[in-house]
Amino acid sequence: MASIPERTSRAEALGDKVNGHPEYNAEVLPELFAMLDEEHPVAVLVAVIESLGHAWTESACLAVVPFASHPDEQVRLAAVQSMPGGVETTAGSATVAAALMGRFHDDDSEVRDWATLGVGSILHIDSEEIRDALRSNLDDSDYDVQCEALIGLARRRDPSATEATIRLLTGESVGRLAVEAAGLLADPTLLPALDHLAGWWDIDPELLDASMKACRGELPDDYRFNDEVLQPFPPNA
Repeated sequence: MASIPERTSRAEALGDKVNGHPEYNAEVLPELFAMLDEEHPVAVLVAVIESLGHAWTESACLAVVPFASHPDEQVRLAAVQSMPGGVETTAGSATVAAALMGRFHDDDSEVRDWATLGVGSILHIDSEEIRDALRSNLDDSDYDVQCEALIGLARRRDPSATEATIRLLTGESVGRLAVEAAGLLADPTLLPALDHLAGWWDIDPELLDASMKACRGELPDDYRFNDEVLQPFPPNA
């Protein structure tokens, strides 16, 4: 059997081949699938999972799902990073979302962060279960996880995100996602917090201005924060 470095290098080479080149998926994926074995050392398994993520196709994403609950945090992290990007079908999105939500309270904050990002901002899927899961991470001990949960709710125009947005906008340190969330929510009650930021927040003045205009109802209907926004979840669906 090849050594660990050899197997790792082979997986990485396969990932490089399909990265941005879907025409090679049919040739490369069978070999990567064959390498996706829990008996492999962690370094090899991580390389295989990351390479499957580069394929950007649903079959590769779904193959990674079982590894989201792997005992090693490096494997779990690779899995949650690789799962959501290439999902195309409603069934596939539901499967990946369930696996990611299963890691919303992972012991590792980086795993929680990427899992929340995947559900909140990458997957094109919405449900009350997803919103409840995102709400559960608004009070996470990690600031980045809080922000990813917030932006996921704001993308879905969930009014329950307003209070958390105000809290994050009025903290000692304010990140871009909190300001973007305010713009996505377009709630006039957020204007006082945004006005306060205008006096000192210089990370992204254009974003702050757009969010303030959104809350005042001054943005065009076709304006999109961060390129795309999900439609509101139908009430009582």
